[in-house]
Amino acid sequence: MPFLVTMFRRWVLVAVALPLAGKLLGHLASRIRARRGESGVTKALDSASRAASRKRRREKH
Repeated sequence: MPFLVTMFRRWVLVAVALPLAGKLLGHLASRIRARRGESGVTKALDSASRAASRKRRREKH
């Protein structure tokens, strides 16, 4: 039984939490960029957004 719980948690993390986090980071970066312009913070947020979404994109192809 603990094995199933662990596998379910991993699935939720990979299938739900990471793509959601990627979208939120991308949205946050665009909001900051619209108000203050391009900066190191927006570049870092965009990079983190792409990294969080990368696994999902690889699986689709």
